[in-house]
Amino acid sequence: MAKAQKVVLSPEEKAEAKQKRWAQIKRDKWMYLLLLPGFLYFIIFKIVPMWGILISFKDYYAGIPFFGSNFFNGWIGFDNFKNFFTDSSFLQLLRNTLSIWGINIIFVFPLPSVFAR
Repeated sequence: MAKAQKVVLSPEEKAEAKQKRWAQIKRDKWMYLLLLPGFLYFIIFKIVPMWGILISFKDYYAGIPFFGSNFFNGWIGFDNFKNFFTDSSFLQLLRNTLSIWGINIIFVFPLPSVFAR
């Protein structure tokens, strides 16, 4: 297998390549503008909510700023999960969740098919 060689460009070639790249971006600016709503949707609804996952691993109380002075010191790991799964009301919560899921599957899921006829 041949080893890949590194291509070294002169400063003039780099400047020309950069100019070419900007010319392509300028030429296709409307295509990039069409990509913008998709990127914004992805960032707003997929990336930003991941910050909420941090709350489950912190000693967090409502009303205290999330990024306050206790941001790195309040890290408690899986203690919140341990407390939740060992709580006396966990089985009741699980049963309620599964019953709501079952009702949705039985009654709500086939509803569009019934109305489509």
